[in-house]
Amino acid sequence: MTSEHMIGRLVVRTVIWLAITAALLFIPAGTLDWPEAWVFLAESGGLGLASGIAIGRSDPALLRERMGSPIQRGQKSWDKLLLLGLLFLWLSQYVVAGLDAVRFRTSDMPLWLEVAGALAIAAGLYVFHAVMLANSFAAPVVKVQTERKHQVVSTGPYALVRHPMYAGAIPLTVGTALLLGFFYISYIAGPAQAARQAASVKRYAGAPWMLRADWAARKVVDSSSLAVMVFLWVWSAGWCGVCAFLWSVNRDKILAAMHESWGDTFLIALMPLAGLIGLVAAIKATRTWLLFGRSVLTIDTLPGYLGESFRGRVAARLAIIPTQALEAKIACERRTWRRVRDSDGHWTKEWRIVPVWSMMHEIEPERLMRTKDGVVIPIDVPLPAGQPPCALDEEGAVILWSLHVRADVPGGSRYTAHFEVPVYRR
Repeated sequence: MTSEHMIGRLVVRTVIWLAITAALLFIPAGTLDWPEAWVFLAESGGLGLASGIAIGRSDPALLRERMGSPIQRGQKSWDKLLLLGLLFLWLSQYVVAGLDAVRFRTSDMPLWLEVAGALAIAAGLYVFHAVMLANSFAAPVVKVQTERKHQVVSTGPYALVRHPMYAGAIPLTVGTALLLGFFYISYIAGPAQAARQAASVKRYAGAPWMLRADWAARKVVDSSSLAVMVFLWVWSAGWCGVCAFLWSVNRDKILAAMHESWGDTFLIALMPLAGLIGLVAAIKATRTWLLFGRSVLTIDTLPGYLGESFRGRVAARLAIIPTQALEAKIACERRTWRRVRDSDGHWTKEWRIVPVWSMMHEIEPERLMRTKDGVVIPIDVPLPAGQPPCALDEEGAVILWSLHVRADVPGGSRYTAHFEVPVYRR
């Protein structure tokens, strides 16, 4: 079997494996609207396939071994049972993730931990690739390959740890849990969290706003620009890295395809172009973060009562006071999960946001107070008496109030900040 033939089989097997994984993820989740799962499939499938192609070109015999069945003649019985057990556990985690993180939403993972999970997956796959570069005998089963003159390997990652592939499985496993929803920890930490929540509800009876730590501390932080910046850098760096890797191992074929067809040239050019667009967006997001950083809302009226006013102060890192009036919008919205049928007639869930009420107020630049770190924006907005307070309504939908602050800064930049605020009825 030639190297090209094996690589073709590798591509087919990868596509089949990704299809099985996607089914195990999305069917329990009940929806295709799960960005973390798409990132996982793209990252694991793309990096795994790129590694396999590189190994197939540099060490065809190893790729032939890696593509063998995990259950082979002459294999130890304990190894067969171990591999089958590990395969079952590995596939089961996808089902649990779909149920836990999406369908029942019993876990809630912050964006920065999801990004850490994606980086850990990449690190684990890189260790696997380094192991196969160093060890031409890294078969999927435990056996001595006498026909290939098997010998002990002590270079590369084997110089650091005796079983580096097992070491690489640690960040891969933990990263998968973080990216897909922290489902390993939720059922351990869940009971303890529920007990703490029940104690807090009893302690702050009649004052539900005290159940949120940031509201209770009277300080709400907006760091959304940082999350956008980190995501764009991780995505664009990963995309450009994959493009560079594919170019390094398939440069001759890519050039030949570009000479043969303008259509292929256009499609090939789209890949680095997408990475370039991502880098431009990441640079722009970094500039925004460096200009404005995070904003902090200090709540003066805890809570804001309907029929009265919500007052507070936003500390913003504005080097120059805007010359035009700032905008402060107070808004109420209703968020709910609903079941809908997709274009294929399958039932799925979607997060629906319905605006309930909003009003824009202007803040004149003369009211801003200069500090050593920027400016303080005073907030004093009336709250209507006839709107619903923060709560779950009779249909189980979440009612949220939020404050949006916007300003056009000299130099062409636009400052924005968003805070969820406590609004209740007396």
